[in-house]
Order: sequence, then structure tokens, then C-alpha cells
Amino acid sequence: MFFFAKTVRLFILTWALFFSASAFAAINIVLTPKPNPPESGENRLLIVLNDEAGKPVTDAKINVLLFMPAMGTMPRMEERAVVEEKGDGNYLADFSLAMGGSWEIVSTIEKGTQKETYYGSLTTGIPGVTSKGGQRSGDDRNDQEKSGSPSTTDLMELGPDRLQLIGVRFAEAKVVPVARTIEAVGVVEQDQTHREEVTLRVSGYVVKQFRGRVGDSVKVGDPLFSIYSPDLVTAQSELFLAQSLKSSGPSLLQAATEKLKNLGLSERDTAEIKKSGKPKRDVVVRSKVNGTILEVLVREGAAVSAGQIVYVVGDLSQTYIVARVFQQDVGELKIGQQANLTVPGTHSGAVEGKLNLIYPQIEQGAGTTNVRVEVAAYTPGLRPGVYVNLRFPVELGKLLTIPSEAILYSGKHRYVFIDRGAGRLEPRQIEIGRTADELTEVISGLTAGDRVAASGTFLLGSEAQLRSALPKWRAEADPGADK
Repeated sequence: MFFFAKTVRLFILTWALFFSASAFAAINIVLTPKPNPPESGENRLLIVLNDEAGKPVTDAKINVLLFMPAMGTMPRMEERAVVEEKGDGNYLADFSLAMGGSWEIVSTIEKGTQKETYYGSLTTGIPGVTSKGGQRSGDDRNDQEKSGSPSTTDLMELGPDRLQLIGVRFAEAKVVPVARTIEAVGVVEQDQTHREEVTLRVSGYVVKQFRGRVGDSVKVGDPLFSIYSPDLVTAQSELFLAQSLKSSGPSLLQAATEKLKNLGLSERDTAEIKKSGKPKRDVVVRSKVNGTILEVLVREGAAVSAGQIVYVVGDLSQTYIVARVFQQDVGELKIGQQANLTVPGTHSGAVEGKLNLIYPQIEQGAGTTNVRVEVAAYTPGLRPGVYVNLRFPVELGKLLTIPSEAILYSGKHRYVFIDRGAGRLEPRQIEIGRTADELTEVISGLTAGDRVAASGTFLLGSEAQLRSALPKWRAEADPGADK
């Protein structure tokens, strides 16, 4: 009886060990490309699964990821295959290769509670698939796949000595307060509200010029020139006629006085005419503003017509600056903010001004917007037509930044090289924003604390491209190298 019970227990233990070993037995995988060798475009992998006893593995869930790592100026490319079971341990995985070259393969196989990952690679133009081993659930590389960390196939193995030889130094991605300065070139313009265009309301002839040179200074009431106009002489005669007709009452005299005013005669000249008792042949035209004669468009003896501009007088102490700012910078400017102005070629210090207008339209073809800056105090050097340099300080707030020299530019793409320790670098595509004081904002692709290569990025990009191409060169030199 004792011998029988011992035999039963040994039988049960043997079967338990057998089932346990079967449940965790390794799955053998064989990958064969179709066509063989693979080529750019549509391809297929024949996947054959067997257990350690050589029996076909059916009803397995297979995921196949093919990718070409980001190298230098080339972004990472991925392709997920569509897998279909064909029976007897055979599976077909259909996929498309966007370009020729070497592609890494990550095949994940799930059967019940068992999950294993196999790594390999294929190269267009070279037959077969190169195996790089496999891992069961729970090992280091499989955990990296779950956590999203880069696998070893994504890393550049350079070594500390080579990084030192290239001259690579690292910097940390940090969230820091960032300020930038928007620079622009402006032109001083005379304030149009302190400018008079002298026109006439009657036709006539210029008799004499009292101020006939551009640049002459004038004050309000100073004579500019005298004019003979038959219309003005007739209007004066009507004024004296109204004065002589006492029976007409004040209305006729008022109408005659108003007519002289409408013809452009000043109250001062009208009073002098009434006092003289006779019409004046030549009527003096006077300045209505303090300033400088900017233009003289007639000379003595010239005929003039009603509405014609004959003089331009402006106050040159009243100026503002109009500058062109690129449209991508306009959104950071605000009305009332400070602007610092300097005049090139002079030793005068910076002058402070304030932004008081952002023009609503964009200059077509130039991609710029005009802004207007006013200077509080009169500055002698800011004469109309003078070019000035403007600087607008702008606070951008706290941003995630890295040194600008850490970024490798390639067309529309931006890359950095992340330090993974022991001389290993991970190429990573990022999205960047604004740049200020040798720092560039990172919108996506990095987190605070990531260490990136801050120098030698061009050499690292060249190294990455070279390493990406070397396997293909070796295969072409020795077609049987990867078989």
C-alpha cells in the first residue's frame, strides 16, 4: 500500500513538471521575406512558429513592427505589419517599406500567458532576415518596449573617448524665465498733424515771396507770399459797396465779410482792408503753424489756381518712427511697451520711446507689419528721413529650453542627441518654438532634465548618417555576410 501511494505521488509530480515546462517552453520563430531579397514597396514575411518539441504553435497573436531608426537628418520611420494565420504554425505578415535600406524588426508573440519578443533586421536587396535574439516577458529589453524607452537599436554607440574627440559637451533641458529682444529698423517721419499744406481758394498770380527757401523757419502769422487775384479784388469792392449802402442794413455787410473769409482772407487782413477804405491789389498769405518750410512749389510771377498746393510747412520737432517688424514677431508686441532707439553712426546714447500703434495690414510680399513709436522728448538727431535701430524687450515667461546650438536642422525637421550614458546617444526629433539669447524653446520631444549634446551636433549628424549606411556597404562588398 505504501509503495502504491509513493508511485502515484511520483507520477503526479512528473506530469506537473511536464505541464509547467510546456507552458513556459520557448517558441522558435523563423522569418522568411517574400520577395527574397526584400525590396522597396509591398513585402511579406512568412512566419513559422514551433515549440521546443518541434510542434506547430497555432492561435498565437503576433505583432510585427518594422522601423528605420532616426539617424542624423532622417526622421524615424515605422511600419506595422498586418498578420494573418495560415494554419499549421504558419503566419503571413504584409507590410510596405517606404524606402530602401536596413529595417529593424520587432516581433511580439503572445500565446496564452506566454509573451516573447524577437528582434531582427532585413535589408532591401539582401536575402534573408538577420536574427538578433529574443526575450521573454519580464527581461530588460521587453520592459523598455513597454515603458517607451529606446531600444539598443535606436542608440548610437560612440563611446566616451570618441565623444571627447569630437568635442561634445552636454546641456540639460531646463524650464527657465526667457526674455528676448525684437530688433527692427525704422525711419523718422514728420508728424502729419503738425504739418500744413498751404493752398489757395482763388486763382491768381504770385507777386512777391517773403519766404522762398526750403529750410526757412516761420511762425504763426509770418508772411509767406503775396498774391494778386481778380476774385479777391472784386470781393473787396463788394465789401465797400455794402458799407456805403446804409439802407441795406448789417446783413449785406456781414455777407460781404463772410465771402472774404471763405476765399481764404484772414481776419487780420480783412480788418486792415476795412481800415484802409479801399481794396488791396496784393493780398498777403501767412503761415498758420510754427515750423520749417519743407517745400516751395511756386515762384514769383507764377500763375496759381484754386486748390493748388503752393507751400508745405511742418514742425520738425514733432516726429515719430515707423518701423517694419516681421509678422511672426508682431504678436509679442503690445501697445505702450518700451522701445530703445539708437541712431547709427552717432555717439549719442539710446533714446526711449513707446509703441503707440501697430498697423492692421501686412505688407504683401514682404511679410512685415509697420509699427509706430513716439519719443516723449524732442531729440535733435531724430530728423525726418533718418534711419534708426529699434529694440523691443519682450518677456516670454517660463519655457522649456535647450541651447540653440544643440539643434540639428534638416528641412522641416529638428533633431537633438540625448545622452544615454556610457558614450551612447539617442537621436530624437523635436518640435521647437521661439529663440532668445542663444536658447530655444522646446514644444515637444523632450522633458525637463534630459541631457542633450550641446556642441558638435553637425559631426554627430554626419556620424549617424555614416553608421546608417555602413551595413549596406558591407553587404554589397560581401553578399553572403548577412546570410
